[in-house]
Amino acid sequence: MSKKATFIWCIGLGLLDGLYCILCSHLPHIQNYMWIGFISLPIYFCGGAVLKELPRYFCCAASGVLWGALTLVVLGMGLFANSDVNMLIVVTVIVCICCFVHLGLLTEDKAGGLFCNCPMVFGGFAAIFSQGTAELPWVIATLTMGLVLGWIMGAIAAPIGKMVDGAK
Repeated sequence: MSKKATFIWCIGLGLLDGLYCILCSHLPHIQNYMWIGFISLPIYFCGGAVLKELPRYFCCAASGVLWGALTLVVLGMGLFANSDVNMLIVVTVIVCICCFVHLGLLTEDKAGGLFCNCPMVFGGFAAIFSQGTAELPWVIATLTMGLVLGWIMGAIAAPIGKMVDGAK
């Protein structure tokens, strides 16, 4: 894609971001979480924004939210009297298990590879960690909206390139 086509594509990306923000600002409850879409958007977009990969990214985002929620629940149990020790042990153990599940057990050949994108798992983990378990459905919904936005952004690149640069 030429620099001219890239510039026009970037205008499109900005417009899509603006439309996403307008849409979110008018959706009850989602308006408070619009920023969460900007966690999943770059992870998916930088991963190629391929439509057939969307289910994988969704499954990983949702499972990351669940891992994060589990971590928050276990942290809330206060298994260790010292809060720093509690945080260190609980987060270490759960993240270790999470990584082994997604990097070791659920590899490309297992479950169709639906759960083997660790960056997206940690995107979901971070999103719920910042919001709390009561917001789980909204976090998953907004992460999903970011994924769809990323796919749209990727999908418009080739047509813009062809329109501006011509068929090469």
